[in-house]
Amino acid sequence: MFNIPKDTYDKIWKKYETTPAYQIMPMLVHPRSVGYMKLKSKNPFHWPKYYANFFSDPENHDIKTYIAAIRELQRLSRTPTMQKLGATLVKTPIPGCESKEFDSDDYWECALRTIIGSLWHQVSTCKMGPKDDPEAVVDNTGIVHGIKRLRVADTSIIPLPLTAHTAGPSYMIGEKISDLIKEEWKAK
Repeated sequence: MFNIPKDTYDKIWKKYETTPAYQIMPMLVHPRSVGYMKLKSKNPFHWPKYYANFFSDPENHDIKTYIAAIRELQRLSRTPTMQKLGATLVKTPIPGCESKEFDSDDYWECALRTIIGSLWHQVSTCKMGPKDDPEAVVDNTGIVHGIKRLRVADTSIIPLPLTAHTAGPSYMIGEKISDLIKEEWKAK
């Protein structure tokens, strides 16, 4: 699911497959890093290519936020309740980060940059906004700027990252744009 190379997975996690364990995954819901998408061609059946640009913000804010989340999760793992369950941190270093002092901020930055992934809930790849916004692709009715009879009706039109799962907004966008299309056809 997270596209971790098999040799990395085997080295760190495989030995725990039959052991009761838990995993906590912090999620950066408002990244400062910005990615983009390119189309392969005009053919709608060609898959687009995503350039996530993880951890590319110049102030390194995203990495610092993740490290703060790791530190908080470590604190929670040390609570009496979690200690009763035998909570412990897996201390096998991420391949490529062995030269860093384990559990230092430098180590975690290396680990994050080495094993990073997405849950693939992209937003803003077809950002909604006015025509004068150079990043906007569609207007507030989902119509693509400059192209007649083409709408986008999914989470790609959401202008900014959400602090939520995208399923609910997906349904809302689909319902709203389908209502707009129905109204348009009624008027004809």
